Amino acid sequence: MSSRKILVVEDIPETLAGTIAQLEELGLSIACAGNVVGAKEYLRRGKYDVIILDWRLPEHSDDTNVNDTAGEILLGNLRAGKYGKQNQYTPVIAVTAQRSVVDTKKVNKLGGCLGVVYKLYPDEMIKLLEELYGEEWRVQREVK
Repeated sequence: MSSRKILVVEDIPETLAGTIAQLEELGLSIACAGNVVGAKEYLRRGKYDVIILDWRLPEHSDDTNVNDTAGEILLGNLRAGKYGKQNQYTPVIAVTAQRSVVDTKKVNKLGGCLGVVYKLYPDEMIKLLEELYGEEWRVQREVK
């Protein structure tokens, strides 16, 4: 299986560490950003197969509506090509501890997400990845 590149944007170190462990078990190449500034840099520099985005990052840009979450801002700017064309249509998985904070009408207007998962439970994440890319996301483990 060829390694797919995943960008994980998450500000809580413990959650980020758990997410990295889950994704490494799937055999994926991972880049991590702990804040909006880091996410923008990664998005400008690289091409990713999927972006896993904490919907409630605590940062906002000066040029946005304060009622928008950082996830909405990043998704809107991403779909508008503000971080380069290479990730403009990359699938996004929104992660939130509270499903009610994701305004699905607004998300769909911005260009949509592959899905929303609650606290990055592995089964939910794998299900979304398989819906997008098929069974190849599962790691073929060697028997020793």
